[in-house]
Amino acid sequence: MRRLRRAAASARPRRRAAVWKEGALLGAIWAVVRAQGWPEQGQRTASRLGRRSRGGARVSHRPDFCLKFGTFALGLLDDFLYLINNVGLSTYMEDERSQYYMLTKIFVESFKFNNTHFTPSVTFRIYDNPITMKLKDFCIALDIAPVGTAKKIEKSPKALTELYREVTNDDSRTIQRGKIRNIQLPAIRYFAYYLAIRILGREDTSNISSYHLAFLVAALTGNTPYHLGALIARRLSTRGPIYGGIIASRILAHLDLPLDPTDEKLTPIRLDIAAMKSHQFVTTDSSLENIVYKMLFIDGDERKSLAADRFVQCSQETVVALQGGGG
Repeated sequence: MRRLRRAAASARPRRRAAVWKEGALLGAIWAVVRAQGWPEQGQRTASRLGRRSRGGARVSHRPDFCLKFGTFALGLLDDFLYLINNVGLSTYMEDERSQYYMLTKIFVESFKFNNTHFTPSVTFRIYDNPITMKLKDFCIALDIAPVGTAKKIEKSPKALTELYREVTNDDSRTIQRGKIRNIQLPAIRYFAYYLAIRILGREDTSNISSYHLAFLVAALTGNTPYHLGALIARRLSTRGPIYGGIIASRILAHLDLPLDPTDEKLTPIRLDIAAMKSHQFVTTDSSLENIVYKMLFIDGDERKSLAADRFVQCSQETVVALQGGGG
């Protein structure tokens, strides 16, 4: 069994140079994601779903990203899927059900989490229908295991802070100011981005949070000390723009409620080479035919490697490949 937590803990800066296999390069996975391209004029996308209201209403600004993987022989996909399966999110990977503007907007704006001691529940509206669900039933609808503590995570819990420093090579910033791009092990970094976009989406998907790290604990260890359904509910009830399209669509299907025939279908945007550049995974002059990956470290050191290169030399202690290989 692969020891992902051990691999993360071993990725600490040392004087010796180490070899990172190409399979551990984060940017590689993006090269095989099918790009659908930008929607044509008139189609509703991220920037067209509305602005933050003056009252701080929770407005969903875009459809969630849908991921589609082709043949991937570099090993990173296997490691990423290991994390996905371990945390219980495998059904989301192939879930490309349609998402709708008004359904998502009303659902997100009306969502509330009531964490009472005996019967925690969520309330929301599906169009004009007010709905109340026990937290346990909400988890069943989302296919999330209803286990772990539903208490609000304290500001900087020691265990999650230590985990953040392990996966970022001792980044000294607080969790609230941390960035996902500082995570050094690529499969873990991509997993955090997936959570930020698909499961715990917010307007700014570059920042890490205690919610991401709580999911990561479950993915690395197989244990769920934090109630993942409660984390999703807390995120949905947070003020400010968030992305809840896939959650709203799953709830609609679970309750077997009719879709408003006049509702506008959201056009999915698939991740492509432009997304790789915006996240600084690759150089700005990269193309699908000539991808140059960027490896960034906390101390500011940056190394680059062509996709065709077999190995990349990095000023790091030997990092055990997530699939069990050695450096």
